[in-house]
Amino acid sequence: MRLLKILGITVITLLAILVVIVVTIRVVPGNYYKDLISAAVKSSTGRELTIGDLDVRLGSRVGFIATDVSLSNAPWGSRPQMFTGRLVGAELALRPLLSRVLDLRLVLKVPDLLLETDGDGQGNWQLPGPSDRVAGDEAGAGRDRMGLRPLIREVRLENASVGFIDAQSGRRHQASIDNLVLGAQGERIGLTLKGQVDDHPLTLDGGIDDAVVAAPGTPADFDLTGGLGEVALNARGTVDAGSDTAQVDLRLDLTAPTLAALSTFAGRSLPDQGPLQASLRVSGAGGRYSAGDIKLDLDADLLELTLGGAVADLAAVRGVDLDVSAKTARLPDLVGAFGVAVPVELPPSVEARGKIRGGLEALALADLHVDLEDDGVKASMVGQVDDAITLTGVQADVDIQTDRLSRLSRYAGTTLPDAGPLGLRGRLASPQGLGKPSDVSATLSADGVTGRIDGRIENLLAATGIALGVELEGDSLQQVAHLAGQQLANREPLRVKTQFSVADQRYRADDLQIALGDTAVNGALVFAPAAQDGGQPRLEGRIHLGTLKLPEPDATDTAAAQAPAKPQVVPAVGTDPEATPAEPPADGKRVFSSKPLPVVVPRDFDVDLAITADGIGTPHLMLEQVDARLSLHAGVLKLAPVTAVAGSGRLKASGVLDTSGSPPTLAVDVDLKDGTSRKFDGRYSLHVDLDGHGDSIARIMAGLDGQVILDLRDFKMEKSVMTRFGRGLLDTLNPFEKEAQNTELVCAIVRFDVADGIADAQDKIVAQLTKVTWFGGGTVNLKDETLDLGAQSKPRTGLGIDTLVGLPGLVHVGGTLANPRIVPDPKGVAKTYGEGYLTVVTGGAYLLIKGLWDKAQANSDVCAKILERHEDVKVGPATGESDGKVVPVTGDDAEATATQ
Repeated sequence: MRLLKILGITVITLLAILVVIVVTIRVVPGNYYKDLISAAVKSSTGRELTIGDLDVRLGSRVGFIATDVSLSNAPWGSRPQMFTGRLVGAELALRPLLSRVLDLRLVLKVPDLLLETDGDGQGNWQLPGPSDRVAGDEAGAGRDRMGLRPLIREVRLENASVGFIDAQSGRRHQASIDNLVLGAQGERIGLTLKGQVDDHPLTLDGGIDDAVVAAPGTPADFDLTGGLGEVALNARGTVDAGSDTAQVDLRLDLTAPTLAALSTFAGRSLPDQGPLQASLRVSGAGGRYSAGDIKLDLDADLLELTLGGAVADLAAVRGVDLDVSAKTARLPDLVGAFGVAVPVELPPSVEARGKIRGGLEALALADLHVDLEDDGVKASMVGQVDDAITLTGVQADVDIQTDRLSRLSRYAGTTLPDAGPLGLRGRLASPQGLGKPSDVSATLSADGVTGRIDGRIENLLAATGIALGVELEGDSLQQVAHLAGQQLANREPLRVKTQFSVADQRYRADDLQIALGDTAVNGALVFAPAAQDGGQPRLEGRIHLGTLKLPEPDATDTAAAQAPAKPQVVPAVGTDPEATPAEPPADGKRVFSSKPLPVVVPRDFDVDLAITADGIGTPHLMLEQVDARLSLHAGVLKLAPVTAVAGSGRLKASGVLDTSGSPPTLAVDVDLKDGTSRKFDGRYSLHVDLDGHGDSIARIMAGLDGQVILDLRDFKMEKSVMTRFGRGLLDTLNPFEKEAQNTELVCAIVRFDVADGIADAQDKIVAQLTKVTWFGGGTVNLKDETLDLGAQSKPRTGLGIDTLVGLPGLVHVGGTLANPRIVPDPKGVAKTYGEGYLTVVTGGAYLLIKGLWDKAQANSDVCAKILERHEDVKVGPATGESDGKVVPVTGDDAEATATQ
């Protein structure tokens, strides 16, 4: 339509130029005045008109023949001339003018016309002159005054060429006309055209009954048949061309074997899908024409499309009333056939139907229904758009149902967990347009999990100004984790609530509230994507926990859960220590896993979080006022500093996991002084300074270096509590007071110096209870997880005769961490049997002396002596009572201790 309009304007312009020429010729005929004619054309159009030779003929018919004619192009045009012609001839009969009939003949040979637009859309056919309004008014007034009716005797074009260039879109079209004849054929105005458009054959044949010069109001039959390439076109009906209102009533039919045949009209390549049939009826008068009985049917392998309805005003495109229905079972193939690249997967089956209403001022889409279906997935959308051109008044309700979340993986572009069933319902309301504030809401329902969002998005197209309330509830954390593709055993209910917003390219979660069972978490998080200057994505914010209560080990449950690792107590008498060697752990029986660490610390992501908590721990051993900083940069994960209150004591700690190199390195530093226990009424200090490297827990432990020191003072413990750390172990180690329910731990020191995976505690373990003191030491090989620890008891009351009777007071712990074995110490057994022999020989005197000796040793401040022996200890005692220097008390130094 645009091209026909342009051609019409161009023809009118050329005829105006011819009128100027004719008028000039009548005044001053002859070739002598070509310059005058060119000057007049330039004055009226601003363009240069060049004429080779000019031959003028006057008489009852006025005519001229001009050769080598050219009209200059716009200054910005792609070539110097807009029009060239080898020969331009015209003849106008004067006598019919008295009857107000324009009797005209026009011949153009080898005309070459170029129509083009610049980057701003201005056409080279737009010539300087009066405004369109004035020109239109004058043209209308002239038509009313003269009332001329055209009588086209003959219009002939030979070897014509018409080109079109659109600088904005880059589109180019080229038409060549071998022959065009329009003129009177008896009582009929006939049309014959043969040519090509973009190398596609073009033919037209037909005409109109000779009603052009008839009285106005007399319609004439019109018939035109033609084709462009494989597209066939037929127009038939009536036309009243003699009337000023130009009444028409035509039916147009178009058929094409495939959509590809319409590529020239579409200006782009279309797929080879068809056949296509379209028809409509055009009627009206006086420039107002309507289209009714519109029908379009496309029955292709990839798409079934039907369209029907009417358009009340074709010129203004108003009063559109169309029903559309489309169906495809191969949507990805269809989209690909049109050359559209979609970054996500598309469902195969889609059905859509709706109504198109209104016009260019407001083209509405009403009663929209879209149904999508895939294996186990169904989705539907119902809505409307008040104006599809401006995308205002958008309303849509979406419903997605699937039996398994994993079926949506290919649409999401990532692997989703095999959870479900799942349903999602949402609503969008955008009264002012998608670029203006839009209200959104959605509800998610899955197996035991519900989620809701509700809020506003300022600009949906740009995804900016997002402010949404988000809620998530799960019957258990296990179900929520399963929906996220994780396996967790926690069955406590979970609830998450936050205000999510996006502003200035920062994603915020304000007023974040998380409730997991009785544990409450709140805070705020901000995520900033990578900056354009090369910065990294960053997560920062604050997290506060209420009181995180950890479960205390239950004696029954712990014993059952640790059954495979339960220490084996070997009878003291008659046991060959060589028969129970420490076996290296077999595959699957290691405490430290050799599997690669599952946590991959990203190097292209930064984190800075402030973490606080009211309390973390068990009801009887609680860290309070916890304050920590978690940071991540360049692959280095830090938890530092960490501070907390432990009763009346203070904790300072830090941890660093560095994955910037290979293998990763881990460093842990814990310093706790004067901690107190609510349940045991004692005080304790702990120092941990360890570092290692490796890609698994086993490798890290195998190369571990550092130190671990635990100092306990004045603990009052129930016997049942002690038995939780290995049923039967305390009974074996403490042969005194089997009936006692409580045990008082006066002090205890456990120190391990770790070097290259070997934890050395030789002469560095002591525990002083109410009636017995244990001295011990040895090593733990963290490489192969084997144990070599020994302990012996010293009575604090009586004569120590129980030590001889109860050989388990001399104990050696062997085996592995996964399967420890408790056996009598070989040296201790020999020494005890030797002491038994001396008792018999001396008549019991030796046993009496030995009991007094052990009692004196066991009642000394053994914990202080241990700390004194190893003066480089980093953790002081819980009290200042044991800071004085003393001599060692363990192993072969027992006799030296007694002399103090």
